[in-house]
Amino acid sequence: MENDVKKIKIAINGGIGFGAKLNSKAKGKDAEIGSMLMDKLTPEELYDTVEKIISVYSQMGKKRATFYNFLKRIGREQLIS
Repeated sequence: MENDVKKIKIAINGGIGFGAKLNSKAKGKDAEIGSMLMDKLTPEELYDTVEKIISVYSQMGKKRATFYNFLKRIGREQLIS
């Protein structure tokens, strides 16, 4: 039986408020570092943001597609709107 669990990595930055950083690709000619999606969040806003990202990705993500490709396909604006 195949496991259909989708995996994403979200970097949480702490300090004065929290932020969510995503969309990095570690290998290849098109490698890039992640970019800050949202910053200066309260812990509650951070949890809500992470839950929304996971919900959108589980609904709109294609099978076996990486989160990097997913975000390139739909765009940051649609993810956070």
